[in-house]
Parts: sequence; C-alpha cells; structure tokens
Amino acid sequence: MVVTAGYGQPSSTNYPIDDNYVTTAASPDGTLTVSYLPEGQTITVNLATFAGSITARWYDPTNNTYKTVSGSPFANSGMKQFSPGGNNNEGTNDWVLVLTTQ
Repeated sequence: MVVTAGYGQPSSTNYPIDDNYVTTAASPDGTLTVSYLPEGQTITVNLATFAGSITARWYDPTNNTYKTVSGSPFANSGMKQFSPGGNNNEGTNDWVLVLTTQ
C-alpha cells in the first residue's frame, strides 16, 4: 500500500464533487505514483514501496504547472507526510501529488 493514511472517505452520494477520497495509482515497478487529493489534505506515503530515490512534485490541475516538494528527492525508506499547503491557482484546494523515482 502506497498511501497509508489521510485518504479520506468516498461520499455517500457517490457524487465526486462531494468526495474527499484520495485516489492513487501506482506503477507495478515502483517508479511512479499519482495521487489526486480533492480536499488538499495531508496524506502519508510509504516511501519503501518505490524502486529508488523519489522526486516529489505537486501538480496544479487548474493551470497545468508543477511545484517541487521541499526536500525532494527523498530516500525510498520509511513513511513521509505530504501536504500541498494551500490553494491552487484557481483558489480551490485540489492537487495531484506526483512521485517518481530517479
């Protein structure tokens, strides 16, 4: 499991706009993980699931830009909390966390 905490809950109405559930996709070879955070919450990631050192970037889906996470790259061991720390360009708080190995 890549995301171990902070993944929220699906909405009871099954309507995505009411969701705060973090959706994550990970490549089987441990080189890429993409997590959509609809509410900009803090998530905990198991870095040991990656094949090498990890570059972490926040993707702003409202203006197609990336922002490197401070301290990146990270060793592929232990747990790490990630939080976007504010609103995106549009003023909402949804972000995409992109983790790639080097």
